[in-house]
Amino acid sequence: MRVTSVEIHQVDSSGEPLGGTSSVAVLSFRDPQRLNPYNIKALLGLDVDEIVPRFYGIAGKSAAKNYSLSMEQRIIVARIQLNPNFSNNESYSDLRDNLYKFIASSRSGLVQLRFKDANVTTAVISGTISKFEAALASKEPEVQLTINCLDPWLKSPERVNVDVSGFDPADTTIEDELSTAPHGFRFEMSFSGATTQFFMEDTAIGWIFEVTPVDGFLIGDVLHFSSELGNRYLYVFRDEAPLYLADCLNPNSVWPIIFPGENKYTIDNSEYMTWEKISYYSTYWGV
Repeated sequence: MRVTSVEIHQVDSSGEPLGGTSSVAVLSFRDPQRLNPYNIKALLGLDVDEIVPRFYGIAGKSAAKNYSLSMEQRIIVARIQLNPNFSNNESYSDLRDNLYKFIASSRSGLVQLRFKDANVTTAVISGTISKFEAALASKEPEVQLTINCLDPWLKSPERVNVDVSGFDPADTTIEDELSTAPHGFRFEMSFSGATTQFFMEDTAIGWIFEVTPVDGFLIGDVLHFSSELGNRYLYVFRDEAPLYLADCLNPNSVWPIIFPGENKYTIDNSEYMTWEKISYYSTYWGV
């Protein structure tokens, strides 16, 4: 992933960046003329500190355990060189104060780092600033910010919407060629006929995802699913109201996730079902 600059954005409670230049601090990597007020001297924590194998299910046929690779909370440390515009009577203290105001004026307490290649945002990550350290007596004054990211993954700024036209639920393949880490996803599935259950299987690994509502699935039902970190849900939309189904899962079910590369799924009774939507965020171990 090529990165030429980083922006720190204030975000609202839903994690979306606020608009306006006052809610953005641009940290430049390449500024030989020193025109930008904040230049990055070092940016630590963008690699993988520790890869943690996590158990996430049992393959139905072989009873073998399935693992995915994850990581703990990410801590990013940014050393920022201050470059005041002395011709405008700007001082080092002014730049520090501006950063203090930027951090303190966030109503949600969150900031988002946006990694850019020229003018294109390639990845984002959100967290809270836990430390603001200023080296007041250094020859070239700088500050150091520490950002704690509970969700450790760098993600694409926009959701990837899979083109599901022509997808056969009995033999579905999702190709994710951009991600470098496993991740959750969302889908919607509509029903054109009645069936007792929704049974999804990864044939290569052998895990199953089985949902059996008391009344089964009816004509016109739309199944909504998400296995995304921090936003997992499972419900059917029926008669203009959601019917939550988490308690209708088979105890041996594995919540599906997408791995980098090819992912193959098969669904039983697929003649009664149609893919409506599949989406996810491209997800990266690091820069």
